[in-house]
Amino acid sequence: MSTLIDFTSYASIRAVLGVSDDELEDVTLALPGYMQLLKLEFDSISPNIESLYLPLVVVPTPAMTPTEQRFVDLVQLFAAYSTAKTLLASLPLFAPKSISDGRAKLDRFPDPLDVVKGGVESLYVAIRAKLVAVLDELGQVTPVSPVITFFSTAPLGYNPVTNV
Repeated sequence: MSTLIDFTSYASIRAVLGVSDDELEDVTLALPGYMQLLKLEFDSISPNIESLYLPLVVVPTPAMTPTEQRFVDLVQLFAAYSTAKTLLASLPLFAPKSISDGRAKLDRFPDPLDVVKGGVESLYVAIRAKLVAVLDELGQVTPVSPVITFFSTAPLGYNPVTNV
């Protein structure tokens, strides 16, 4: 059974969120729920991501094609950003508002959570799109998201001036 560490490092996830290992410990990130959520994210893109990725990371890098290397890099990035996106809901609970040791004090920007949330979500979408593109290059079928139009315009069935 694969774990989160097979796809990304805990340090990468913390770096995306801008927190330290004191604020978000390895024990928390090792919980199986985060890997289960990542697998669901992978499956929403392609059910073959895990089976394609795991053999490639065992192969030495020079043996990979450039497309395979790009795929490995994107899976690792996507795993970090997907897990960080999952953690955004609880970020206010573990990210400190202020750190002080009596003399030195660290304050963060006024609304860092909004900045982090916007950055994580935008990069998540961009990396996901690139991962879908590289899967297409590798010959993998990825589901196409339907375009949903919530609002549209329609002409009137008659001319309101002439009533025709």
